Amino acid sequence: MKRIVNILVIILLSTNVCFSQWINRNTDATFQINSSHFVDANNGYIVGLLGSIAKTTNGGSSWISQNVSNTYSLFGINFTNITTGWACGFFGIILKTTNGGNSWNLQFSGTTNDLLRIQFVNSSTGWAIGRSGTIIKSITGGTLWTSQTSGSTEDLLGISFINSTTGWVVGTNGTILKTTNGGTNWMALSSGTTENLAGVSFVNANVGYVVGGNGTILKTTNGGATWAQQTSGTTVQLTAVHFYDMNIGVCVGVSGKILRTTNGGTNWIDESTSAAVQLTDVQYVSSTIAYAVGYGGNVLRYEYSALPPPNLISPANNSSNLMPNVTLSWSNVSLALSYRVQVSTNNNFSNFILNTTTTSTSFQLQSLQLNTTYYWRVCSKNATDSSIWSSIYSFTTTDSVAQNINLIPGWNLISLNVFPFDSLFSQIKQKIGSKFIIAKSEDGRIFCPPFTNTLSVWNNKEAYLIKVSDTTILSITGLAISPENYSISLGRIGWHWIPYIRNSDISPALGLISLIGMYDHVKDTDGNSYKPNSSNTLQNLAPGKGYMIYITNSNATLLYPPN
Repeated sequence: MKRIVNILVIILLSTNVCFSQWINRNTDATFQINSSHFVDANNGYIVGLLGSIAKTTNGGSSWISQNVSNTYSLFGINFTNITTGWACGFFGIILKTTNGGNSWNLQFSGTTNDLLRIQFVNSSTGWAIGRSGTIIKSITGGTLWTSQTSGSTEDLLGISFINSTTGWVVGTNGTILKTTNGGTNWMALSSGTTENLAGVSFVNANVGYVVGGNGTILKTTNGGATWAQQTSGTTVQLTAVHFYDMNIGVCVGVSGKILRTTNGGTNWIDESTSAAVQLTDVQYVSSTIAYAVGYGGNVLRYEYSALPPPNLISPANNSSNLMPNVTLSWSNVSLALSYRVQVSTNNNFSNFILNTTTTSTSFQLQSLQLNTTYYWRVCSKNATDSSIWSSIYSFTTTDSVAQNINLIPGWNLISLNVFPFDSLFSQIKQKIGSKFIIAKSEDGRIFCPPFTNTLSVWNNKEAYLIKVSDTTILSITGLAISPENYSISLGRIGWHWIPYIRNSDISPALGLISLIGMYDHVKDTDGNSYKPNSSNTLQNLAPGKGYMIYITNSNATLLYPPN
């Protein structure tokens, strides 16, 4: 009975190539992938829980569920060519296809022990390994299987044959077994560890690697007679390893751990993803392309590209209180003709707010939600190549906040630290009510109904005089301002009325640090003043108030420190 397997697969397509990076978006799929085998860069298979098998023919851009009647979980899969392959799993089950997965036929394994990995070295000769030291072999393409004597009762978890006679298997409690006669005899090798060993990969008869618990990576250069511990830089359980040649290799483990080497394991580079899922299998299909799979339906693809990604510039990572129309900007890449920009509400980019291509090095977003964290990344593109994604930056949009300003009878020089939703002076007059008399700007514009009004819209880069008849509170609701991102040009020598756009008090010395050497003194409407290197009565700049400052440099720009 054909079952449709809903697999949301994470893959970087050939049109979105990555450069020394693994792409993982950690979808909502619950399909647990236990093993994979890629025949080449495009054709691959994955197996997992409840007999699930799926196939891709386009490098993972889409997956097709296979026609499998088995409902037992599968743990291993191996193909010798694009059409012929085997899968193994619970209770000794073995399945075979000869038509690229269009149909899978049950084979009699002769065991009821769970089979965890399977490998064929040609169309006729292969082995399957599993629980309690189980090793079985077929020389008939799986039609008949015979039990081999492993000499071990440990669970066997990894297998690597380099030809029809020489191979190694690894398992729990530091187990390493080797055969040089096709499994007629298996000899136990001294691993020097009691950690559970889960993955093994041999490049030739001499050089091989084993990985396992507590970040264990072992290397041999004499066929397994002796093993040297390598420095992995991690203590997590490593579950699988694969070497493409003497130098290029990769291993994976729990918590999304990925370690890659280009010098035979002398150095291991941590290229772990942000997903905290268990990765279960990994394979190089060429010197530049690899795949890793794991729980949660995760499939990751690595591919090298010579085109570098851009550096993200603005907004800075983890910025907050940004406006909903924030502009993204990044560095220019000389070889790039365009850039792909992605924005999402999660760092796995499974929910796009934006996914577009532009020739510019900036992009203005529109109508973002308030008080929401967004993640963004950019890759470079030209006619033949695409880079890896840049680093992932996040920013959080501002929330709506209320600012309350105490007004006293008479003139009040005030300013706002929010972008008001109601920015017309007519609306501000309504909030004050009958106590409002007149509003005035620095350049002489006024709002004073029913007279002709020359002042209409509140500008947050200005301070205003408002005259009221009695004590009252002006309450303004709007979007919070990030003062460090909101510069105020003071482009002439003389007096200016400046706003104070921070949300807490600060000393004039610190608040006006961007104007050092460009002003004489600053004062409020109560007669308090501050002048650098003098005795002062103005102790703090306070939210809601405006100030008068005498500028001595026509190139002055005021930029307040962050809140």
